[in-house]
Amino acid sequence: MPHRASSSQLRLGYRWALGFGAGLTVVGSALSCGSSKPPSDGPLACPVLSLDCTSTAPSYANQVGPIIQAHCTGSGCHSPSDAPNAPWAFTSEDDVSEWSFAIQGDIADCLMPPAGSAPLEEADRELLNAWLTCGAPNN
Repeated sequence: MPHRASSSQLRLGYRWALGFGAGLTVVGSALSCGSSKPPSDGPLACPVLSLDCTSTAPSYANQVGPIIQAHCTGSGCHSPSDAPNAPWAFTSEDDVSEWSFAIQGDIADCLMPPAGSAPLEEADRELLNAWLTCGAPNN
């Protein structure tokens, strides 16, 4: 008799596939947010981020949300009115959490924010990564 995947296994596989597909979409579309330049004209200094949740997750409302607003939603890429330029809008904490795998991959590879946009400060990059690594909690 064939093994049937549990619903939690299916959800995990689905989220992984969504994150992987979204990452490919972002990488494949080097013209993100209307920029005519690829994400990089040369090698990037992109420090390695930890994949361990070793501390209390940062607060979305007080720490992560303002970073998303400054660099994603308010930058002209991930707001509802920017739909032609970005594959999804970040209108809530749930939206950001839903795309956590793709976001984490993009910040780990220094693909977001795209070239031509204000880059993330290293402290903001680490804080966003810590929230994502700890499961993007609704806090």
